[in-house]
Amino acid sequence: MKTVLVEAKIILSLITIIFCLSIWCPNEGAASFSYKPGDILVTDDAGVKGLVGHSGIVINATQLLHIQGPGYYPKVINISTWTKNYKTTYVARHHNAAVGSNAAQKAIRYFKDKKIAYKITTNPTDIDPYTYCSEIVWYSYWKAGLEYKIPESSPNGRVWKRPGIIKPYDFKNSFISGYNGFSLVYSIK
Repeated sequence: MKTVLVEAKIILSLITIIFCLSIWCPNEGAASFSYKPGDILVTDDAGVKGLVGHSGIVINATQLLHIQGPGYYPKVINISTWTKNYKTTYVARHHNAAVGSNAAQKAIRYFKDKKIAYKITTNPTDIDPYTYCSEIVWYSYWKAGLEYKIPESSPNGRVWKRPGIIKPYDFKNSFISGYNGFSLVYSIK
């Protein structure tokens, strides 16, 4: 009986130590991830699919460009602000870093400090006078020479086409992102 009690105390002590370390020690995995220009950040709002969700494009190691919603214009924010506001985020990255970097430069050129109002429209190549979060990402890559396409069923099988409305979840869908040259490289949960 005494041996069982001693073993229980040891196990309880180890669990307490592990718990305390998990609270007080920084998460090295999260701290060591390096964002790259062109990375696409996509939220996961409670797993709801469709237009619900949010996306932005990383423009440098610490900042991204996005549009918050109705009544807002495109804006640069710190990635740390994003991750504080959106607890679950996925990061998609193009396989060619030069393509991502070019898209980040296009995001800066076409959206930073621009008075383009928020509104969901059905022509992603036209950002005047409206845009929305996932359109900013799509448009930036389109201007960089990459047209992000989605699959559509047809009588002849699957056809890849330009979407009318860009959905944030299309960027984190591994099948669609893989076709377009992206992979999911990181997630924050």
